[in-house]
Amino acid sequence: MILKSKKIKIKSQIILIQNGIKKILNKNILLSSGILLKHLDDALINKDKEKLFSKLLDFEIFSTTLLNKERGKWIKISQNKYITYLNKNLFLSYSFENNSFVCKSINIICKEFE
Repeated sequence: MILKSKKIKIKSQIILIQNGIKKILNKNILLSSGILLKHLDDALINKDKEKLFSKLLDFEIFSTTLLNKERGKWIKISQNKYITYLNKNLFLSYSFENNSFVCKSINIICKEFE
């Protein structure tokens, strides 16, 4: 079972991350900057209390680990891939690719969070 408060928090964070990416892309277009957004933060992979999405957001989202699996917290699993556990067995997976934060979980779960 997914707590409603955790679901709302995750949905809100996804929207903020996606809007942060768009904001940076638009700024680069307006400034005619050739700077590409290669990754969303400089956080270490699968490390607790790392600042995630720091290149996009004006506030902090701290990570958890695959060992801890704290529900509603994000885990950085590779340079551009993140997951968040919805319950002890179910997680939501996202990847930063082609300048988008893309859901990689099964379609029915993705639709529930977008």
